[in-house]
Amino acid sequence: MNPELYTDEYRNFKFLKSSPEEVEFYKNNRTMANLIQPWDSQFDPKFNWATRIEFIEQLLDLRYDSVYIVFAALLGNRNIYEDASIFSIENPVILDSNPISNPHAREVTIDDFPILAFWGDYCLMSGRAITFNGIDTSGRIFDLYSLPIYQGTKSHYTEMFYDRYEAEKYKRALTDMLRNKSNAISSFTRQL
Repeated sequence: MNPELYTDEYRNFKFLKSSPEEVEFYKNNRTMANLIQPWDSQFDPKFNWATRIEFIEQLLDLRYDSVYIVFAALLGNRNIYEDASIFSIENPVILDSNPISNPHAREVTIDDFPILAFWGDYCLMSGRAITFNGIDTSGRIFDLYSLPIYQGTKSHYTEMFYDRYEAEKYKRALTDMLRNKSNAISSFTRQL
């Protein structure tokens, strides 16, 4: 892992290289993610999820590490949100197409990045599923468009982290936020 890809300096450099639409997308995602804070502390307008993955380059950099994707919970029985979910991906790779529909899917590299930003049927999966004989499609395969690093994605609280502890903290904060928001709405509607 290259720690320089996760600094404020890199973020500013990334913004300088990006279109105004991309910068707005990245800034909005960052703002929305940082609004979800641990409920056991007071709201901090300068709060930041330190190990959150914001850019595709960061994801490509984590090829030999792990990525943790946190998805919001569903509204369950008795109108109570279930716990948010964490999926871990060891040795994450981006493929140029879904290996289920295209057995010739290949791994994307940083050289593919200019094309990656504009088109494709890209997906994320564990590099451990790639073998000498092909790709094992029995594991989880995530459509890149469903993740908050691809411009135009509407993630609905989905976030990615390179640290499991931080992903667990986000999972708890997200679950608490959804439950507290739901409880507040229920209380308000009962008053009407």
